[in-house]
Amino acid sequence: MEEIVEYQEFMDLTIMLLNKYSVIQNTQIKFLENGSLSFSEAIVMNIIVKNRDLNMTSLANNLGVTKAAITKTIKKLESRGLLLRYKKVTNKKEIFVMLSKQGEAVYLSYKNFLYDHLLKNLFHLFDQCDKELIETMKFLLKSINISVCTLVEEIYENNS
Repeated sequence: MEEIVEYQEFMDLTIMLLNKYSVIQNTQIKFLENGSLSFSEAIVMNIIVKNRDLNMTSLANNLGVTKAAITKTIKKLESRGLLLRYKKVTNKKEIFVMLSKQGEAVYLSYKNFLYDHLLKNLFHLFDQCDKELIETMKFLLKSINISVCTLVEEIYENNS
């Protein structure tokens, strides 16, 4: 338990960051007169933009969420006219999603808003770090992610 004391500040800062993220994750952020997205919705849209032809299962796996959770988010985005569902001619069974024209415009505005209000400052901080520190930070974040994923799986298994 000595490690807890040694790493307490790091743990406290991590928990503070996660708590703040959880507050804004599902909050609709209005960045256009007629456009708003939550972080979680924007992340879904980002995965769709970066990975064409993802079916619902692959989309859920990419995000580390359940199929039910991704379906709920997709329905919300679709009802607002931001996403379109489709089936391929070669695969009538699986459902795929893509951004609508309105979705593309809203997503682009969101990206610009996010860059101006958060990412620009983060990138400036990263530019001041040497490559070794960046690689160490990436390693830590990946390791923490693996640990959290393992914990989540154990929790789901014990509560099923």
